[in-house]
Amino acid sequence: MNNYSKLINSHMISFKEALVKNFKKINLNEIEAMVIILLYEQKKINNTLSIESLLEQVTLSEYDLSSMIVNLVERGYIELVIEDNMEEHFFLTPTIDKLGEVLEQNDKKTHSNDIELS
Repeated sequence: MNNYSKLINSHMISFKEALVKNFKKINLNEIEAMVIILLYEQKKINNTLSIESLLEQVTLSEYDLSSMIVNLVERGYIELVIEDNMEEHFFLTPTIDKLGEVLEQNDKKTHSNDIELS
């Protein structure tokens, strides 16, 4: 976890804003980014993954939404943990780390460009 990831985790940098501006750079499409934003909002209320709750907010079918979430887990954007009581808890740490890396690269490019202009 780099410093930008830490700033996102501490809410010093807006997760949603960083994702909206950089979803393409971390290889997400618009729908995947929206689902991750909805998961981020859901996580504020409850750490348990609720497809039913998400379905109320998207136009995707249950099958398509479930498939997308499985795909995001497999591609390393969502960490899924199944507890003994079969509750599925999720973490967006992998997405936050990917965003942190992009923000750090953007900062280095900006700093490099500033040096060249000097």
